[in-house]
Amino acid sequence: MVKQREALDVDVLYVGAGPASLASAIHLKKNLLKANAQDETVIAIVEKSQAAGQHILSGAVMDPKAIQELFGQDWLSSGFPIEAPVIEDHVYFLTGKGWIPFVIHPPLMKNKGYFIVTLSEVVKWLAQEAEKLGINIFTGFPVSELIWDNGQVVGARIIDQMVDRTGQPK
Repeated sequence: MVKQREALDVDVLYVGAGPASLASAIHLKKNLLKANAQDETVIAIVEKSQAAGQHILSGAVMDPKAIQELFGQDWLSSGFPIEAPVIEDHVYFLTGKGWIPFVIHPPLMKNKGYFIVTLSEVVKWLAQEAEKLGINIFTGFPVSELIWDNGQVVGARIIDQMVDRTGQPK
């Protein structure tokens, strides 16, 4: 007996509601809306956690260039979650008994003008902005495999929920 599965047809599917997927979906939707104000392209994101941002734990120093390109110059006043601006940089060599300041400050370690963020809060904010644009975010659905057709990915299958190891309902 072949198990019948429920299917949801979408035009674009992202697996995982991380910062890259959310930013990509927002960028795509904005470009589609710019090209056609009545765009009805269905974009969906499936996320394994129960809420967007729940599996993102770290903080980061963020260069604001990409977020400015995505949301314009007023991104900071729109509620984007920053912890603090980076106002000065220091680089130290840590030893067993203390620290020694670097004489040379490597260019890749210069963060003045950037922002300190908590990535889980950034992901939550991006998810809210995506939903405002009509992007569907389905949380609590881990993907178990990709569905292929003639060498192309045409979908994703989520794990069977509420079944035991033998496939019987719990």
